[in-house]
Amino acid sequence: MTGGFIFCPGSKTAGQGLGEKDELLNMRGKWPIMFYMRKYAHVFLRLLCLFAVVEFLSWAGLVYLRDVRRVYLGLDCRNILDFQQRKLIKNMLRGRLQYLKISPTLGWTVQPDGKTDMYQANGQGIRASWEAVQSSPRGRIRVCAFGDSFIHGDEVYNHETWQEILTRDHSNMEVLNFGVPAYGLDQSFLRYQEEGAGFKPDFVIIGLTLDDMPRHVNTFRPFWTPSSQVPLSKPRFVFKNGSLVLIPNLLRTHEDYERLLKTPQSVLPDLGEEDYYYKHARCRESRPTFFCIRLADLALRLFLNARLKSRDVSLASFWGAESEFFIITREILKKFRDEALAQGAVPLVVIFPSRHDLRVFEKESFHVYQPVHFYLRDHNFAYIDLMSHFVEEIPSPELDTLFAPQGHLSARGHRLVAEIIFDYFGRQGWSSPSR
Repeated sequence: MTGGFIFCPGSKTAGQGLGEKDELLNMRGKWPIMFYMRKYAHVFLRLLCLFAVVEFLSWAGLVYLRDVRRVYLGLDCRNILDFQQRKLIKNMLRGRLQYLKISPTLGWTVQPDGKTDMYQANGQGIRASWEAVQSSPRGRIRVCAFGDSFIHGDEVYNHETWQEILTRDHSNMEVLNFGVPAYGLDQSFLRYQEEGAGFKPDFVIIGLTLDDMPRHVNTFRPFWTPSSQVPLSKPRFVFKNGSLVLIPNLLRTHEDYERLLKTPQSVLPDLGEEDYYYKHARCRESRPTFFCIRLADLALRLFLNARLKSRDVSLASFWGAESEFFIITREILKKFRDEALAQGAVPLVVIFPSRHDLRVFEKESFHVYQPVHFYLRDHNFAYIDLMSHFVEEIPSPELDTLFAPQGHLSARGHRLVAEIIFDYFGRQGWSSPSR
């Protein structure tokens, strides 16, 4: 028989096995110590093979849970920051980063005249190729856009962002880009209060993505995303007695971050006091060495602690109307809208889908953020759902071209967003300046 087989050290074919048995029996009589050493060496090598297979499968399972199912894997408090994160914080403290900076109130923000190979900020910390005058320019409508990396325009050049396309192609519009990578709506709203309102916008675009919601219950990025490239603290809102209450950013100074780097155990409990992930995942002083133990531990914690949620949007608890994620998001949207209106601006919510969101919609005809649709509709928000437009206007085989390699919108995606927003403004009669 010539069928294939899996080979581990010590395994033999049937014919070889008979000869080895005679050899071992002979060895047992002459050299008993060598006999037992060889026998147990074979057993050890077989067990080692089995352990290697289990470790590989456990590692693959953890990667699947983290990257596909997006299960939160818990915290390793002793090693909360890896080498690259510690290096990034040190470079920030020494002023070596050229684009983002630490903000005492916002957590982080774009620094004035910040620049990378792809991004350029003006002297006001706005991603724009021009300096914006404080008052709204006569003869043009001013739009200020707030949000995370999708608003900021990660992975495209300044001239490719939808904000600059609208400003360049339509002489009656000026669109200022206040987006900041890794922001939640909480930080976007606070940036509007601190900076955006002073530019007297006619319209305020509030960018919303799926990833915003878990950020709204987070006070230290690595608690939520251990591999975060922005390993900094942030403010958050909590909902108490029927209203939003601001929990200020706790790491406000260089000295605070120096203390985090030197003695994280003295800082983490305070940072985690109002953090959903710190409170609902056991913070360990060390991480198990073996992947199989990590997987078994995770399975046990998932079984025993139903509050440990997955980011997978198929779980109703994530988007449920009673979840903390949804309540905080809902209240921030309401507060953002009301304050913009009080300042004389018209707020417009724009929902940005990810590539994954589009795939779910294509397969199941289901909006993963449908509860947000219902809330915005029922409470008379002006809003645009970009996903519906993307699916209607782009053939299915070409939808991936709307996204850059790391998942943000591509240059083509930004061009389409500019067209959708300009068309919406036209249909609403918003294209003509009122002054």
